[in-house]
Amino acid sequence: MNMSLFGRKRTVFHARPGARVFTLSERVIHDRVWHCVFYEWEDLIGEWESVDTYLPEHSFQLSRRLYTLANYATHSTRLARVLSPHFDSCTLNQKYDLFFLICADIFELIAINSIKNWRTKCRNAVCYLSECWTEEWLKGREFLLRPLKEFDHIFLGTRNSVDIVSKITGRPCSYLPLGVDMVKFAPNPAARGRTIDVWNLGRRSQVTHQALLEFAEQKQWLYYFDTVKNGNVPDAKEHRLLVSNLLKRCKYFIANHARADEAGVTRGHMELGMRYFEGAAAGTVMLGKPPAPEVFNEYFNWPDAIIPIPFDAPDIANTIADLEAQPVRLARIRRDNVVNSLLQHDWVYRWRRVLEAVDLEVTPQMLARESLLQDMAAKMTERQVDGRLAISGAVRG
Repeated sequence: MNMSLFGRKRTVFHARPGARVFTLSERVIHDRVWHCVFYEWEDLIGEWESVDTYLPEHSFQLSRRLYTLANYATHSTRLARVLSPHFDSCTLNQKYDLFFLICADIFELIAINSIKNWRTKCRNAVCYLSECWTEEWLKGREFLLRPLKEFDHIFLGTRNSVDIVSKITGRPCSYLPLGVDMVKFAPNPAARGRTIDVWNLGRRSQVTHQALLEFAEQKQWLYYFDTVKNGNVPDAKEHRLLVSNLLKRCKYFIANHARADEAGVTRGHMELGMRYFEGAAAGTVMLGKPPAPEVFNEYFNWPDAIIPIPFDAPDIANTIADLEAQPVRLARIRRDNVVNSLLQHDWVYRWRRVLEAVDLEVTPQMLARESLLQDMAAKMTERQVDGRLAISGAVRG
């Protein structure tokens, strides 16, 4: 390790012999709640693969700002990279089969430049970019995608941006929705019931929220909702464990398309948000506004995966009252949501797609995980839920 211009810390990254995957994780510098799902995936990849992970200790925010200013001033990719220091950087000393990077948005891509020799040391490179929006939204920000021009494949969590990102980078791009740790989120029937009546997590409609407040007070229901915004999470694993346990005790879950309250960003494009995958995984009955059928039905292709209501739903109490009169239907919805999620939405299926894109073989650990998920789904399908458990929606104790 040594110090260089601008006080940068350069590290020779010492690999573990035999590791085939190299990753960069920003979990040390990003502890916002929305990053936790990405760290969940990173942790699982570490269980299925031999992985070396680079953990920068300093934020890349200043580097990105300087990179932006240098780009506007010089219109040169090379000069912009030279003039934007990284206070953490590393050099690889071993070859890898795959460099895999997860970025929440295009503003995090600047971190790629901190790894000095990754392209010569990594036979394949794949990036998962969770969120990117329309061509209009990208206007003036295209240069932030430049680091992706050296990647072999780019996966995007927003379908609307696949073509434009491929056009800007010149690289193959594919849509890949988010996933969920199904072993953690899937419920098992047990003595305890679903004691949270409704959960409204994250972004919400004030109209729907007010209607639920009034309904909960009238019926003496437990309506659970956020009272803080943009929180920091000191331990991502603990947060995801808490979310899974709460959802497994939840009857109804509000789930809307990504950034449902930010039309200025989405420009009418409705994308699959994380709430659909979490709510279905835990066997809740989801209420909300899904994307267009051709988008939603590709990944939630079973009846009643979501009960559609408007984003602003002043009559949500009537919808819930109607469902409460149908216990057999509710039991089927919960069971179908879990079974189909076990077979389609675990992170292992997303990781398989990544490996297939660069012709890498799946690992024995992945095959064991897939077998476990199939076994869990088969047992849940075969299980006959009696009337009492159907009504209570029992979950793991």
